[in-house]
Amino acid sequence: MNKGVILVLAVLVLVFFTVYRLVNLRQSGYFENKQEKIELNDDLAYVFVGEGCGGCEQVLSEIDRRNLDDDLAIEVLEVFNNTENQKFYREAFNRCGKEMNGQISVPVLYYGGQCFDGGKDEIINKLEEVKTGGKNK
Repeated sequence: MNKGVILVLAVLVLVFFTVYRLVNLRQSGYFENKQEKIELNDDLAYVFVGEGCGGCEQVLSEIDRRNLDDDLAIEVLEVFNNTENQKFYREAFNRCGKEMNGQISVPVLYYGGQCFDGGKDEIINKLEEVKTGGKNK
C-alpha cells in the first residue's frame, strides 16, 4: 500500500474512535449541565481571597492581629487557583444578588447572606461587629 492510502485509513480510524467515544460520553450523561448544590452556612464568615492579592493579605493580617477568629467561625477560601472555592464564591455572589461579570474580585466577606466587598476596613469592621454582637459602632 502506498503512504497516502495508509494515511487516509489512519485518519478514518481516528475519526471513528473519536465519534464513538463522544457518543458514549453523551449517552452516559457526561455533557449534562449538572447543577451542584453548594452549601453556604450563613452563620459562618467566609473570607474570599486570592493568592498574591495585597488587600487580601492585609485583611488576613488584621484578622490575626485582632484575634477575630478566636470567637468567630471564619473560613478563608482562596479563589484564584481553587475551582471548588470559586463555586462557593459564585454562590455567595448569587445569594447577595450581585453580578460577577465573569471576574473574581477579592477580598470579599460573605456573612449572613450578605457580601461585603468594600475593602479591608469594611470587612474588618463587619467582622468586629459580628464578633461583638453588633456592639461595634
